[in-house]
Amino acid sequence: MGVAVLDMEYLLALIDALDGKAALTHKCMTISGAGLPRAITVRFPLGSSLRHILNSQGLRFSDYTRSVIDGPMKGVAQFTDQTPITHYNGLHLISGDVAPFDPIAPCINCGRCTRACPVDIQVHLINRMVEFDQIEAAPRTQPGGVP
Repeated sequence: MGVAVLDMEYLLALIDALDGKAALTHKCMTISGAGLPRAITVRFPLGSSLRHILNSQGLRFSDYTRSVIDGPMKGVAQFTDQTPITHYNGLHLISGDVAPFDPIAPCINCGRCTRACPVDIQVHLINRMVEFDQIEAAPRTQPGGVP
């Protein structure tokens, strides 16, 4: 097709790195959610833990029932605040007072099904693989799966 889609922040950092001005060492991310009075944009060193980023804004991971890194529609549910943050652009925090999802609603990668699974199957990933007709890749997403 001859088309490239790049994140503007990444493109500007790449230009600076190639010009010898500065390497990409920091990232900006927007933190949003119904439990927050407004969305927060924060700049942090690459590789910072989710805990470090939230604490810098006076937030605690344990105050929210769900968190989705990279936003609610294309993101991936997080189950620990020790996750290092690298290339993601957003974090969506969901508090306990938000009504549960309708069981027939489309999957938004919230991770609820994965948390409920007693054998740690990555249900949300398998759902995506089935949706995009890539079920043969599913065993590689499971603990002890075939590489």
